Amino acid sequence: MAKDDQLPALLTGLGIGDDPTALTALMEGHGHLLLGTPGLASALVADGEMDEQLRLDLFQMLADEARMDMENRGRLGKRFLAEAADAISVLSEAGSLNPETGASLVQAYARAEVVAPEGLVAAVQENALAEIGSDGLPDDLDAQIEDFRRGFGDNDFLLYSFLNNLLGGMAVPLQAAFVQHVAGQGEAWSGSLALYWLLSPVAEVRLAAAGGLRERAQRGSLDTATASMLLLIRPWLPADRVLPVLDTALREARRQEPVEPLEMPSMRPGRLLGTLPDGSGCQSFAVSLDGADGSAAAFVLLKVGHGVKDAFLARGTEMADAMLAQLAEVSEACSVDLPFDALEPALSAALAEGLSEGKAAPPGLIDVARACGLGALRAQAMTARDWLSRIDPEGEVARLPASKRAELIELSRDWPLEYSLIEDWFEGTAIVEEALAGANGSRPQNAALWAALEKRRDYWALLMVRAAHVLQSATGDRDWRSFVATATALVDGEALEGIPIMQHVLETTVCAWQEEERALNGNDPAVGGWPFHA
Repeated sequence: MAKDDQLPALLTGLGIGDDPTALTALMEGHGHLLLGTPGLASALVADGEMDEQLRLDLFQMLADEARMDMENRGRLGKRFLAEAADAISVLSEAGSLNPETGASLVQAYARAEVVAPEGLVAAVQENALAEIGSDGLPDDLDAQIEDFRRGFGDNDFLLYSFLNNLLGGMAVPLQAAFVQHVAGQGEAWSGSLALYWLLSPVAEVRLAAAGGLRERAQRGSLDTATASMLLLIRPWLPADRVLPVLDTALREARRQEPVEPLEMPSMRPGRLLGTLPDGSGCQSFAVSLDGADGSAAAFVLLKVGHGVKDAFLARGTEMADAMLAQLAEVSEACSVDLPFDALEPALSAALAEGLSEGKAAPPGLIDVARACGLGALRAQAMTARDWLSRIDPEGEVARLPASKRAELIELSRDWPLEYSLIEDWFEGTAIVEEALAGANGSRPQNAALWAALEKRRDYWALLMVRAAHVLQSATGDRDWRSFVATATALVDGEALEGIPIMQHVLETTVCAWQEEERALNGNDPAVGGWPFHA
């Protein structure tokens, strides 16, 4: 077990030592399996002889890995975070968790987009509220921000990103106080920053941004451009306590002058690239853009069931070309050169998925929507059946004879060979562990696995229709019909065992679980015998 006094030696054995640059290599080579190391989470949250920053950096990376593992229905991320929470609770109750370490842990959880343990947050916020009460924000804050602003010129998103990174080191009450102060300033740039913060994953930060905008509106100093952009952003926000504050700001602004949707300063779209969903449900789109101020590229990352995960606008020819080339390398194997009008339906559906989980859109979507002329972008919930109606409105596939539909479904056997991203379509390892827990013998285990996969029928139908949307937009060849026929079979309740691609999903899922089992027990030569196991 990885005790605190063993941790430096264990990391040295993996080539880390005190070199922070080696953490990235460690995560690439062993990050996922480190989640399954008993005692490692406890060691990383405790004070010890190891360099504190190195220890907390590794904890943040593993917390991020744990979040992704849970999103992908793995079994290790939940264990890692549960162990960390238990260790933090023990340290807090014993009075052994110093305030600085506590604040750093809250920062690590926030940057990994993981909810921190309630006890840890409460303790850190208590200290933060005391700081606010004794002028926790510096007196020269406005002067400091002005210095930063001059350094970033007119690129408000870079300024926002810089300031948001600084916020990551603060407890939530201090973050909220900072954001409300900035959002309440009378300049146009502060309005731009407030718009980005309205889409923060932290509800308190969103509320603070809305509060600052409300203060400006009540003073009559909310600029028209910011007020108009609120009309675009409001539908991207979850229905929580932020919306009433934002609506008050809009009402106050309208009392001063009419607030109309801001005209989108769209650039001229060029090439749009997209990918089919991969095994985790992730799907990327990138579009090249040309305008009076030069070239740019917009990028969005969607994830089935989780919404719009990321969005940003890369300005300048060099950055835009590099980003498009990287995605083209992936898309070349997936045949996904797309017409521009294929982007908005995918974005709208993803927005709805995120909102259903209580998640706001990512801040960078503001710049992407403006640059791409998506001024009417709204969330639109789309089930697999809704997608089927959109892709095949005339029911071309549904009207085929049963034998022809069966042939199209049989073609799914070749999807992993034709599309590299589909080769890795598999469920998370948690589904195997849960299924095998109550089954003895190969037949009961096989039946249990199929029963577990049955509960994921809607998810896999969604992946297939998202892929069909891309393929139909890209090529119009027979492949999209195969995806539509197979998704329809799932939606209509046909037996999963008779669908070739679902057999592939089950097989790859079991293989992933077996590989994880071997590695965790030190029997996998690919990792040289895993050193951390009970």
